[in-house]
Amino acid sequence: MREFDSTITIFAFSDLRLVDRNAYSIDQNEKTNGLVILYIDGKSADFVHDAYEEEVRAIDHLVDNQQAIFPQVKVALSELGRDTNSLGLYSASVQDKIEDGYALISLNFIDGEGEAIKLTLSKDSIVYTKTP
Repeated sequence: MREFDSTITIFAFSDLRLVDRNAYSIDQNEKTNGLVILYIDGKSADFVHDAYEEEVRAIDHLVDNQQAIFPQVKVALSELGRDTNSLGLYSASVQDKIEDGYALISLNFIDGEGEAIKLTLSKDSIVYTKTP
């Protein structure tokens, strides 16, 4: 078992926008710093002291392979008519569903109006998308 902080840093290299977590908005003029709220089983990750192996494996895989994963994220958002330079990544939510030894992770984006866009990641591929 491993403990986590309440945030992780992913996609800091991308053209995503900076998220203001207090106002649940994005700053269109600032690129992301990559800081993303991390949830595990619906709870802030810093309150989870017993993450399962599949959850830890999924988080580590996302962090370690983010350069390879981001192009797929960009394509999936584009297919929804969204551009990464007008979205911010608000949170990453590790789900309790397991596929091929990895927990699914929902990437929760917001746009300039605060609308949510959700992509669900299964290891290296996007398996589900949801828009308002």
